[in-house]
Amino acid sequence: MKKNPATLQKVAPATLGSLLAAGSAQGMIVYLDAANAISLSQSDGATSVDWNIDQAGRVEARLVGVTSYNGIFLDSVFSGTHNFGAFQAGFLNMPNLATGYVMSTGVIDTNSGPFFGEGYVISYSNFQIAKGFTSGEAGYIGFKFGTLASPIFGWASITLTTGANYSMTINEWAYETTGAGIQVGDKGVVPEPETTAAGLAGLALGAAGLRRLRKRKAASN
Repeated sequence: MKKNPATLQKVAPATLGSLLAAGSAQGMIVYLDAANAISLSQSDGATSVDWNIDQAGRVEARLVGVTSYNGIFLDSVFSGTHNFGAFQAGFLNMPNLATGYVMSTGVIDTNSGPFFGEGYVISYSNFQIAKGFTSGEAGYIGFKFGTLASPIFGWASITLTTGANYSMTINEWAYETTGAGIQVGDKGVVPEPETTAAGLAGLALGAAGLRRLRKRKAASN
């Protein structure tokens, strides 16, 4: 399975300066599409699937099948300085978030919450800590990872299915690399090649027109 992330940079193609400076002026959103999806179901038994969020270095989290619970857990692989946590809105409440919800330092309280490193997500009969989801339909969760001092925030689209062969699939996800935060559902914005080319062409034509105007004014003086 292909594991190369599609790195998307926010660009505001209004002026030549904004086109050239967008990389340094704004944060970077890394989006990983369905080609990177991971899934675990009851038929997989007591096993686990790693979730390497940034596709590099240490694995941050994993899906774990626990047969004694007849369910699937979402667990942090490393604690301490490498700290994954899924967002929860209250005790044992991992909500289905609306698009546009902001994941940032603003949702971290003084008790290192509201993120959890281990959670019983789904069983054969119902959802556990997952709230507001519909079986078989995609929803959104928020998460953080990285160091405790400099967390990185992201979102993931997940599908939970109850029943005899219960399952959890992480369909796609994205994170913002600077720690500034990210809106749920934001995959970054890439200008269409035609739009960028047209903008640069327009700027070039404008500059050429200005030079001609200056020449005519100089000749008339």
